[in-house]
Amino acid sequence: MILNEKFLRNYAQKEMLNSVTESVDGIRYSLYGEKYDIFLSHSSLDQELTCALYDLFTKKGFKVYLDYGDNELNPNIITSETGEQLRSKLKKCKCLAYISTSNISNSKWCPWELGLFDGISGGRCCILPIIKDLGETIYNGQEYLGMYPYLSYVKRSGSKGGIFWVNDPNGSNNCITLEQWLSGEKLKNIN
Repeated sequence: MILNEKFLRNYAQKEMLNSVTESVDGIRYSLYGEKYDIFLSHSSLDQELTCALYDLFTKKGFKVYLDYGDNELNPNIITSETGEQLRSKLKKCKCLAYISTSNISNSKWCPWELGLFDGISGGRCCILPIIKDLGETIYNGQEYLGMYPYLSYVKRSGSKGGIFWVNDPNGSNNCITLEQWLSGEKLKNIN
């Protein structure tokens, strides 16, 4: 399923052990000096959604870089120095997940993060679309976002958790689990 705002807001309210504010505070303790599986590129206007995603990923065992609590980066100050600090953070990550919401188009950072990471990682970028409406099953990325694979989340029946899938942006049946993709495997046909 393409993740939607309602699912993530319900998840944040029901499943997260702490409030969003406490989650943001907890993120501070896992930031420095580590290697990460995922760099979450997000709009600062989507804090609740981003924290819910952070929680979903970390509960699946992924190490996630999220800039909340990172005192070295200020989203309101864009200089070459902060650009270099961001580049250093990106180099510690295996992939970048670009959280695509209606707020992302207002971000100065996110398109830059996506382009930079695409260049330094050899293309390990994916779009994580968050839709407003339930029921959409295929993501058609706007403009240049359509060139990147996108993430979906499939809940397992009888289980609280789910599986993140990396999907072909061209609508084919080519996909792979996020774990496989992070280990370097390519998308493959599942039929």
